[in-house]
Amino acid sequence: TEVADTLIDAAVRLTTGTGARYASCLSAIAPLADWTAPLLNIRGGLDVVPRALADRVPVTYGATVTRIDDTDTGVRVEYRDASGAVQVEDAEHCVIAAMYDVARSIWAPLAGLQPDFDAELRSIKLISISLGYKALCRSRAYTIAVPTCENPDLLLGFLQHNKAPDRAPAGHSLITFYTDTQAYERYDAKSDAEIEAWAAAIAERAFPELRGHRELCVVTRWPRAGYLAAPGFWRRSAALLQTLSAYRRVHIAGDLFGAGSMESAARWGARVADRIIQSEK
Repeated sequence: TEVADTLIDAAVRLTTGTGARYASCLSAIAPLADWTAPLLNIRGGLDVVPRALADRVPVTYGATVTRIDDTDTGVRVEYRDASGAVQVEDAEHCVIAAMYDVARSIWAPLAGLQPDFDAELRSIKLISISLGYKALCRSRAYTIAVPTCENPDLLLGFLQHNKAPDRAPAGHSLITFYTDTQAYERYDAKSDAEIEAWAAAIAERAFPELRGHRELCVVTRWPRAGYLAAPGFWRRSAALLQTLSAYRRVHIAGDLFGAGSMESAARWGARVADRIIQSEK
């Protein structure tokens, strides 16, 4: 029981957004696989990728996709541009990097592939609190895993300055905490200042060398951060992924199946790119 309540529960919270009691038993296996592989990181900040993309191909901002259709030669995408005018784009391939409800609304076949996929979908709701300090904490860890039995409201934390050398200025600390999805409604009712005070108390109790050096805080509310991997979620996901393999022009990225992250986006992007390259050979 002690191992389940501390070690397994803390590992499950890393990938599901809440404790083990609300998650599929397969969620206990996922962290063992995910966290044994090297993390993908981007030197220079997360905007390096979109800026590099924009330098190489045309990018349209402020567009809302309304419809995606398969054609005899590829894919037709209909969207409204920033002015509200309807535009149509024909392409050989289309990648949908969106959550299921959005993807289903713009690509009609998706809803009929596995009708029970969204029957029990429940959104993960999180609040992130990023605290900046003009002092360096002594820990060299990146992830702070928190069992539910120790703090049901605090999901986990990251010492961002230990992930990459350019995440914070030299000699500074950047710590990000997340609330558990079960605690979202209570904390969403609080002000940003109240949430900052709660998170800072935890950080400065764990790392007393940071007290008196806090210089910034950013509180962000994520009412739809992904999907809760409740029992049955992975089985339904696998079935949906199998049916999607029959489509060679429309490709689905990782946000459809759960919470997005830099690692998820990069790995699914590479997977889709390989799939497109292989289909053209």
